[in-house]
Amino acid sequence: MGYWGRFQPIYRGGLGFASLTQPGNGTGNLHSTYDTWFLGGGAEYHTWGHWWTRVDYTYDALMGFTVVSPTRITP
Repeated sequence: MGYWGRFQPIYRGGLGFASLTQPGNGTGNLHSTYDTWFLGGGAEYHTWGHWWTRVDYTYDALMGFTVVSPTRITP
C-alpha cells in the first residue's frame, strides 16, 4: 500500500476466535465458543504537520451468535 499525495487507503481483515461465558439460570455458567471474522477499509488524509484525518469502517461478524432481548407486552 502506498500514499497518493496526501491520501492513503486503508484495508484490513482478519479471523478470530471468541470464547464467551455468561451466568446461567441457576444451572451454572453457560459457555460458548464462536469463530469470528472482520473486514474493513477507509482512507487517511494528511491535513498538516503530524496531523492525519481518518475515516474507516469495520464489519465484525460473530457466526452463530444471537442476542436475546426481553420482549415488551402491551395490553
